[in-house]
Amino acid sequence: MYSCTLRPFNRNYVDVAVKEKRARQKVHKRCEQKEGKMNIFCKEEKAECTSVNVKIRE
Repeated sequence: MYSCTLRPFNRNYVDVAVKEKRARQKVHKRCEQKEGKMNIFCKEEKAECTSVNVKIRE
C-alpha cells in the first residue's frame, strides 16, 4: 500500500492505494476537487508518497 499527500496552502490531502501511481492519481483528484482544476499545487508529481505496511488480522 502507498499513502500519498499533497499540502497546498496549509491544507492536507491524503489518499492510499495498492500501487503508488494510483495513490498519486487519487490524491491529485481529491486536491483538485477542493482547490480547483489545473491548480499548480495539486500536481501528481508534487505528491509525497510512502510505502505503508498493512497487517490483516485473521
